Amino acid sequence: RMLSIQIVPPYWDTWWFRLIVFTIIGIITFFILKIYTNRLKQRHAEDKIRFFTNTAHDIRTSLTLIKAPIEELNKEKSLSDKGQYYLNLATEQSNRLSFVTTQLLDFQKVDIGKGQVFLIMVNIVELVSRRISMFEATAKKDNINLVFSSDKDVYITAVDELKFEKVVDNLISNAIKYSHPHSNVEINLTCKREEWILAVRDYGLGISDNAQNKLFREFYRGDNVANSKMVGSGIGLLLVKSYVSMHNGEIILKSKVNEGSTFTIRVPYKEVAETASPQATKTDIKTNIPIEADHNTEGSEISIKEEEELTPKKQTILIVEDNGDLQNFLNYSLQDLYNITIANDGLEAWQIIQKKMPDLVISDIMMPEMDGLELCRLIKSTFETSHTPVILLTSLSEKTKQLEGLGLGADDYITKPFDIMILTHRIKSIVKNREAVRDKAVKMIKQNDNELIFTNELNDRFVKKAVEVINNNISNSLFGKDEFASAMNVSSSLLYKKIKGLTGQSPTDFIKIIRLNYSLELLQSRKYTITEVSELTGFSSIGYFSTVFKKHFGKSPTEILN
Repeated sequence: RMLSIQIVPPYWDTWWFRLIVFTIIGIITFFILKIYTNRLKQRHAEDKIRFFTNTAHDIRTSLTLIKAPIEELNKEKSLSDKGQYYLNLATEQSNRLSFVTTQLLDFQKVDIGKGQVFLIMVNIVELVSRRISMFEATAKKDNINLVFSSDKDVYITAVDELKFEKVVDNLISNAIKYSHPHSNVEINLTCKREEWILAVRDYGLGISDNAQNKLFREFYRGDNVANSKMVGSGIGLLLVKSYVSMHNGEIILKSKVNEGSTFTIRVPYKEVAETASPQATKTDIKTNIPIEADHNTEGSEISIKEEEELTPKKQTILIVEDNGDLQNFLNYSLQDLYNITIANDGLEAWQIIQKKMPDLVISDIMMPEMDGLELCRLIKSTFETSHTPVILLTSLSEKTKQLEGLGLGADDYITKPFDIMILTHRIKSIVKNREAVRDKAVKMIKQNDNELIFTNELNDRFVKKAVEVINNNISNSLFGKDEFASAMNVSSSLLYKKIKGLTGQSPTDFIKIIRLNYSLELLQSRKYTITEVSELTGFSSIGYFSTVFKKHFGKSPTEILN
C-alpha cells in the first residue's frame, strides 16, 4: 500500500509570488531611476540656465560698451574715407555679434523648454513686408532681388510677433546667404480662412537629400554649406522649427542641389482677445494732459529756501551697475544733462536713495548683494521713495523677465546692448509723462475719488490724501506748506520731494492751483461775489487773487462773471 502526500508550499514560497515580487521591485527600481534621472536633468538644466544667464550678462554688457561708442563715432562728420570704412565694418560686425548672442539665448530657452508664446493679433502681411525691407540693402550687395507677393493686403491672426520676426528673418537671411549672385529670392504669402502659408524660395546652392534629414538638428550644417565657407552656427533653422511648432504649425523643405531651396511654413489661423501691451504699463501715469504751471507766489506764502529749490537745476540720476566700464560710460554720456551718482549694487543704491533721494534710478538687474528687481520692489513699495522713476537694464531679452520688472512698478525696461540716445530719450519721456499728471490731480475736486491717477497704490493714495487735506483747509488763508506737511504727517522736505516728483509742482503751487480751480467753479456758479470767492478759497487779498487768477486762466474774475 502506498500513501501519497503532497505538500503545498506557503504563498510566499511559490513561483508566481516570487515573480510578482521581482516585478514590483523592478517597477519601483525603474521609477526611482526615472525620478533620479529627471532630477539630474533638472539640475543640469538649472546649471545650464545659470551659465547662459551669466554669460549673456557679460557678453551683452561688453556689447553695450562696444556698440554705444561706435554709435557716438558714427555721428562724427570729420572722419576720413578710410576711417569711415573701418567704422562701418565695426558697426556691421557688432550688430552681427549682437544678433548671434540673441540667437544663442533664444536657443538656450528652447533647449531647456522655457520658451513661451505671447500671442497678440498681428497683421502678418505687414510683418513680413517690414522684415523684408530690413534685408534689401544686404541683398543688393550681391545683386539679389527680393520679390514679395501676397494674395491679401491685410491678414490679422494671433502670433508671437517677436518670435515670428525671428522666423522670417532667419528664412530670408539664409535664402540671401546661399543664393547665387544676380538671382531672385521669392517670398510668397498665402492667407486662407483656416491657415496661412509662408514660402521662401531661393535659386542657390540647394541641400542634398542626406543633409535634409539632419537639417533641423542642433548645430548641424550641410556639407555644401561648409564647403561654401559660409559663416553660420547651425541653430537658426532649429529655432525656426521650434517657434513654428509653438504655434502648432509645421515647416516643410523642398530642395535640390545647385537648383535652390524652398522653405514653407504652415500656421493655423487663431484669434485671441486683445490685451494691453507691456509697453503700456511702463509709465506710472494714467493721463497725458499737460497744464501750464504758475509759479507766481504771494510774498508770505513761500520761503527763500523753496524759491531756490524752484529755480531750474539738473536732475539727479542714480546709476546702479556692477560693471565699472559701463558705469564710467553712462556717467560720461549723461553728466552734461544730469547730476550722476554711482552705486555698485542694489544694497549700496538703497542706502544712497534713503539719504539723497535721486530724481530717477537706472539699475542693472543682475548684481551681487541685491539685484535690480529687489531694489525696484523696495523703491516702489516704500512710501518715501515710491514716486521715484526706475529704469531697468538687463542682458536677458525674454519677455517674462520684462513683465516681472514692470509688474514690480519699473517705469521702463531696456535690453543690453542699447543705444545711449534711446536711453536718453526714455529718461526725457518719463520726466515728461510725470509732469503730465498735474492736471488730473488738481481737477480731482470735481471728479470721482475712486478713479486711479497712478498705478502705484502708495502714490495714488498720497495724492488723493493731499487733495483732500487742501480741500479741507481751502478757505484758510494761513494754510501753507508747513501746515500742509503737518496735516500729511510728513516732514516739509519729504512733502516737497513727493509733491514735486508726482505733480511737477511745489507744495505751495499745488495748493494755489487747487484753490484757483475751486474759485473758477464758484465763479461759474454765479452764487458768490469776487470778494466772497476770494475768501472762500483762502486768498488773503482780492488784488492778489485777481492777479494770479488772470495769469492762470487768461481771464479776470470779473470777465468770468460777465
